[in-house]
Amino acid sequence: TKETGILFIFVILFYRILFHKPGIFLFIASTICTLVIYFAIRFGAGVYFETLQNIPLNKLSLPERLIHIPAMIFYYLKTVVYPTSLAHNQLWVITQNTFQNVYFPMIIVCLFFIFTALFGIYIHKVIKKIFKVYIFFLMWFFIGLAMHLNIFPLDQTVADRWFYFPLVGLLGMIGVGVELIMHKRKQLEKVIVIIFVVILVFLSIQTIIRNTNWVDAITLYKHDMKIHNNFDIETNLATEYLLDHKYNDAELHFKRSIDMFPYESNLYNLA
Repeated sequence: TKETGILFIFVILFYRILFHKPGIFLFIASTICTLVIYFAIRFGAGVYFETLQNIPLNKLSLPERLIHIPAMIFYYLKTVVYPTSLAHNQLWVITQNTFQNVYFPMIIVCLFFIFTALFGIYIHKVIKKIFKVYIFFLMWFFIGLAMHLNIFPLDQTVADRWFYFPLVGLLGMIGVGVELIMHKRKQLEKVIVIIFVVILVFLSIQTIIRNTNWVDAITLYKHDMKIHNNFDIETNLATEYLLDHKYNDAELHFKRSIDMFPYESNLYNLA
C-alpha cells in the first residue's frame, strides 16, 4: 500500500530481462493483480490523487521543478557520503539560479553520472560476467531516484527516507566495484575491510548523534530548524507548545510560520 512499492515491479522486470528468467505471463498476471489490489485499497479508503496546496514546490510549474533536480540529487549523494546536518520536513525552493544553488550541484551530478557510465564500460571490458549485475543495480538506482525528484509533486522537496530505495542500487554498484578491485588486486582485501569498518564506525556515530536529537518533539523541531527552517516546522513546534499550554511560545511560532507561508492550518491554529 506504499506507492514506492510499485518500483519493485520495474526492478523485477529488469531482473527478468537481464538474466533471462522465464515466466513472463505469470509476472504480468501477478503485476495486474497487485495493481488492482492497490487501487482497490487506495480508492476504497477514499484516498485519491491530488496535489497538496500547502507545499511551496507544488505551486511551481514543471520546468521550475526540473531546475531543482540537480540540487535534489546532490543532496542525496552528499548525505550518503557525509550524513551530517540531518533535518526533516525539508521544503526548500530555489528562488535564484545561482552557482551554489543550481550550477555547482549540476556539475557534481554530471560528473557522477559520467563516472558511473565510464565505470560500466570498464567493467564490460574487464569482467563481462558481472556487467549485467552492475546494470541491474544501476537501473535500480535510477528507478528509485526518478520516483522522488518531484517530477510529480510530492509533499517535500527532499527526504532522507526517500533515498532508502535507490540506496540499495547505489550499494549494489559499489559492491560490484569492490568485487572488481578484489579480482584485480587480491592483496587489497584487508585494506578494503579496514575501510568498510571505518565507514561503519563513522555511520554508527552519526546514528547515535541523530538519535540524541530526539528527546521529545519540541527538542527535535528546535534542533532541525537550526539546520533548515520552514513554515511547517514552525507550525509543528507551535502546536507542541499549544498542547503544552505554553501559549506565548505557540503564538510566536505560529506567527513565524504565517510570515513564511500563510495557509489554512497555521492561520486557523493562530486564531
